[in-house]
Amino acid sequence: VDAITPDIPYEHKALTVLTYVGLKLSGRVKFAGAYRHLQPRFYSCLVGPFGSGKSAAQQEVSRALKQLGGVHAEFSLDSGPALVEALAEHSHLIYMPDELSDAFQKARQGKVLGQLLRLYEHNETGRRVVRKNGGPTKLTNVHFAIVASATPASFRDTWQGARGRGSGLQSRFVLSFSETLMPDIKTAN
Repeated sequence: VDAITPDIPYEHKALTVLTYVGLKLSGRVKFAGAYRHLQPRFYSCLVGPFGSGKSAAQQEVSRALKQLGGVHAEFSLDSGPALVEALAEHSHLIYMPDELSDAFQKARQGKVLGQLLRLYEHNETGRRVVRKNGGPTKLTNVHFAIVASATPASFRDTWQGARGRGSGLQSRFVLSFSETLMPDIKTAN
């Protein structure tokens, strides 16, 4: 974590690395005993003011860890069918929208919020579409994680109208927070 662009706040880099590596391990390792249903993957949100390195953490960690392979990153998903299609192509998918509020706005319109809960709890999703677009698709053993960013105000507003609090979606998110601003002159990797 320290080796990835030292100017980016540690909190944001650490949570992004944990989410990425947790997704990489998901389905490949299991906890022993009564906790077999728990998985080492997260829905994460990097919270901080403008200029605090949230997007930079997403980009730099993704660049540093993509050589590990086995995890595919998507930066925009507009609908439930798009999510199912991406998961059909990549069983370990990390969704990295720049702004959580924008992603949830798209998710509300594209009927994706319920799928996010189902993926989190059961590692499965699917779709049924009209014949010309193909037959039904059921995906099992797919592993999905999210690393998004938000300002403190937009994070609060994200949950208004999203039914996130009532559905339990908000409680699935792990948060990092930093008020440290990125310097004007960046230090090289």
